Amino acid sequence: MRTITTAHPGSIDGPWEAAREVLRRQRFEIDRLDRRAGVIVTRPLTSQSAFEFWRHDVDTSYDLLESTLNAIRRRVTVRVAAGQDDGQAEIDVVVIKERLARPERQFSSSTQAYHFFGDSLPGTAGQLRLGPESEYWIELGRDPAMENYLADRIVARCSQPSNDGG
Repeated sequence: MRTITTAHPGSIDGPWEAAREVLRRQRFEIDRLDRRAGVIVTRPLTSQSAFEFWRHDVDTSYDLLESTLNAIRRRVTVRVAAGQDDGQAEIDVVVIKERLARPERQFSSSTQAYHFFGDSLPGTAGQLRLGPESEYWIELGRDPAMENYLADRIVARCSQPSNDGG
């Protein structure tokens, strides 16, 4: 939870807009905006791999390696609330990390290896076909490094002077 000093006492407009802008710049797609409750929730975003140098949605080298080797996605929830003191707002960023789980496919000849990424091979546990419905996401917990990165960006964005001419 971070406390931000705002230009207008009792207003969360500055931190709210800063959070939306930071999430947009990080390429997160906003799924839910609840201005009254002060909650912004994004859709899950597949995390960058080492080959996507223009993106930044992982913050540590371990997370970068993990998302390069596995299908990892992140979901962000930002809560913005008016602080207890005048002229302050509180911001809380939660990033949930998930990994894609796919059942193993069985192939017994070199020609079947060509179909490994399709849905025509049986599963090793006896399934006749493995389609997209057999895949699911496993929640790995929170990502504190990315939470701190996004919170720092939001705080920095709030401290920048506005360009609205007023």
